[in-house]
Amino acid sequence: PNTVVANLVVNGPEKQGCPPHTVTFFNNSTGANQFIWNFGDGTPIITNAARTMVHTFVAGGTYQVKLTATNGCSVRETTETIVVYPEPISSYTTAKNTYCKDEWINFVNTSPQGDFVWTFGDGVSSTQTNPQHRFVTPGTYLVTLTTFVTQPDGTRCSKSVSKSFTVLNPPIATFSSNASAFNCAPFQLMVSNTSQFANKYSWYVDGVLV
Repeated sequence: PNTVVANLVVNGPEKQGCPPHTVTFFNNSTGANQFIWNFGDGTPIITNAARTMVHTFVAGGTYQVKLTATNGCSVRETTETIVVYPEPISSYTTAKNTYCKDEWINFVNTSPQGDFVWTFGDGVSSTQTNPQHRFVTPGTYLVTLTTFVTQPDGTRCSKSVSKSFTVLNPPIATFSSNASAFNCAPFQLMVSNTSQFANKYSWYVDGVLV
């Protein structure tokens, strides 16, 4: 008589999840001494006598996990269905990635759906869909958008995207000269550029670019 009984057990909460989703499979088969594991996701089929297997599904999809049990004479199979929800899409755009201190930045959320949490790298966060933010101190800031999508069974999947922004001091235009309130002709004007936080300059005399 056939004495092989194939029995594959998965804890209920692990039958569905967000990628990457790790599942522990318990092999409770009886009457067999060799087992073939096929996880249904294109990873190599495993042949061994393990009673517990841990596998990680890296992409969304519905997977039929098959355990084949044999004792050399009889062969039996059993399956479990694992559902891995799609990874949320998290994306946003801005007009540029370099701004001046105190300049407002418009963050445009291009994620198709979900709930959102923004962290701006300066201790400030927001749950608005399309927030505005300004940085009060020059520096480099990593702005992260995390998108949460809740599945019908309550499973909450998330995905984050981060971009780096450079914040500069606004330029200060100043100069000094040898001129006084009244000067005698012929007079040669000499000026010295004392501006700060700038790398390009334009000079005008009586409204004319020189």
